[in-house]
Amino acid sequence: MIRLARLFLLFALLIPVSVPALHAAAAGGVDGTVLDPDSKAVVNAAVVVRNEATGVTVATTTDGSGRFSAAGLAQGSYAIEVLVPGFEPVRRAGIQVNEGAAATVSIQLSVANISETVTVSAALPAAAVAAPSQASLT
Repeated sequence: MIRLARLFLLFALLIPVSVPALHAAAAGGVDGTVLDPDSKAVVNAAVVVRNEATGVTVATTTDGSGRFSAAGLAQGSYAIEVLVPGFEPVRRAGIQVNEGAAATVSIQLSVANISETVTVSAALPAAAVAAPSQASLT
């Protein structure tokens, strides 16, 4: 009888611990690589994975090999946005995540168009126009 009570107590203690663990194992994820135009790894790229139905986001960065991973995602459709200074932002939508599996994506960046505008004006400042000239002082 005591043995049965101990067994029941053991199960009662383990069930609350094991249910979240089983749920976490069933969740899906997104694994990917971010590459530059020369197919070289992009380190420290900001990656945002967003559930398209709920709007829930997971933010991560790429490692030294340009890889990223977002785990523990609910089943559904996700969008991925990658932001790196000097490169065009990339957004991919419709990435399907299934329970117990990781969707794999490869994202290749393109260099951002950098333009600079310089405006030159020939007008003199008001102080220079109103100030007396050297010739008018003599």
